[in-house]
Amino acid sequence: MDGRRVVDRFDVDGEPQDPGLLVVGRRKRGKAPGDKRSALPHLQTMIRRQYDEILAHDPGTRLGSDPESLHKLRVAVRRLRAFLRVSRPILDREWTDELRAELKWLGRALGAVRDRDVLLIHIRAQAETLPSSDTAALGLIVEGFEREREAARAEMLEAMSSPRYLELLGRIEIAGEAPRWNGVRRSVRKLAGREFRKLERAIKALGAEPSDAELHGVRIRGKRARYAGELAEASVGKKARRFVARAKRVQDVLGDHQDAVVADERLRELVLFQSNPQLALVAGRLIERQRERMLRARAEAPRTLRQLRRAGRKAWR
Repeated sequence: MDGRRVVDRFDVDGEPQDPGLLVVGRRKRGKAPGDKRSALPHLQTMIRRQYDEILAHDPGTRLGSDPESLHKLRVAVRRLRAFLRVSRPILDREWTDELRAELKWLGRALGAVRDRDVLLIHIRAQAETLPSSDTAALGLIVEGFEREREAARAEMLEAMSSPRYLELLGRIEIAGEAPRWNGVRRSVRKLAGREFRKLERAIKALGAEPSDAELHGVRIRGKRARYAGELAEASVGKKARRFVARAKRVQDVLGDHQDAVVADERLRELVLFQSNPQLALVAGRLIERQRERMLRARAEAPRTLRQLRRAGRKAWR
């Protein structure tokens, strides 16, 4: 590598000088300026961390040999969007929305592959518990999802090899150095508390038998509150860390529920276009197991949500 930053690889019109570049190098940088309570330096630190994560896992994602590389890259992109979202009260709105839109574009390309990775990992694991007579049909199900994954992966690689991706990396690096501040001063505790209150309202709105969509909505709110908590950890300390830990547990439970919902939908779609009776039978067994996963998650969710609310009240009130 020649040591230049990503932002140095653009010409005066903002066009990348090297569109074929696949991997970019990191640069050494100092600490973000500002006092401990102000949100802006914390945001800069978190943007820089996610930027480094993206650079670290870009090569592995392209190679495709380890699904964890893609997972970690996707998480970094998702965190970036979340940190920018929670920090909107102190950032220029147009600048923030444009950067978040580009991150959403990349996140969708990564997510299409990652979602199928998660599905395939789960379906393959079922081979150990199904009778040997189901092996051939299960293999056909796996092959169908693998074809979908390969198509999604081709689109992902196309996106990551585009000038648009390289430009996005440059914009992220610039954001870590100089986010577009709007002049408003706000503490990270206030920003995190704002997200927690939104989450708490969503939890209170849940009925005795919430729909899959309602649980997914709480999961999304919980994820936003968690990332807001991560933004505030260095400033708030132990109570914020405890809240983040509780939020992670909620994400595990509701995430497993959502994975089961998606697997259920994908298996039902697969059956619609198949005339193989054995395949339909095996898919039906797998669908039944997804329903069991959902029930287990639903049984565990109330307790984990109560624990999260308690931790949130201690941290942000």
